[in-house]
Amino acid sequence: MKVIFGALSIVIFATCQASSRHSVVDAIEAGKRKLNGPSAQFWSLGNGTRNLHIVLSPANTRIETKTSADGRRVPDIAFPMIEGSYSGLPLGELSFIQNARSATQASRQRDVMAWTEFERCSVHAYAVSESLRDTGGLWVEKLARLSLAKYAADKRIRAGSSQSVNGRSLAGFTAQKSNVNFVRFADWATARGIQYTYDSAKCTISFTRNGKSVLLPIAAKAVRVNGTWRDLPDIVMISPDRDERTLVPVALDALTN
Repeated sequence: MKVIFGALSIVIFATCQASSRHSVVDAIEAGKRKLNGPSAQFWSLGNGTRNLHIVLSPANTRIETKTSADGRRVPDIAFPMIEGSYSGLPLGELSFIQNARSATQASRQRDVMAWTEFERCSVHAYAVSESLRDTGGLWVEKLARLSLAKYAADKRIRAGSSQSVNGRSLAGFTAQKSNVNFVRFADWATARGIQYTYDSAKCTISFTRNGKSVLLPIAAKAVRVNGTWRDLPDIVMISPDRDERTLVPVALDALTN
């Protein structure tokens, strides 16, 4: 997936719905690459009906938001978006989805934008096939979560000091710019004796700790504990290597206790 991050934009003609993180990675790396100017690269993956555009970039310029008539925040841009996500789960620090201007656009287009203080990610799907229109929004959101989580780690995660959890020393990482300490989620769960489930379709991790039900979405800056969302100091990331380990802020330990 690292091939994505050398460019600000990618267009993918996808033939099928990805069922796991690795299938997305393999498909992109196997695709035929074309350069289109200094900032755009294109991967043609087949003759499918979905035209997918992914944009990843640092948050170098500020985009203002305004309030819509129904009280939701919208980005002050020409493209019509409204605050939220297709799943209803948090994504980045702030996320927006398509606010269709017409019935045709609503049926054939899916769009997600996700922002953090340091990164931006946009995923736009055009000409969505009829058979995938019910799930197209969730599929686009999945790509946004995985792309943002790995892009953020690729740009900001560096080796850090080891972290002590429940008497065990875990490999530590530090996120540049936010200066937040991270550990691998699997290492943390093992140290705490926690069994967990990863939902690859929704990109969420769920587990129970001390009788509390916990939901942790990838690329979110929040964790849900017994139905209440609690803020994390940075988003949940994915390591910038082929192993793609989930990285979580150390603060997760106290927030879920």
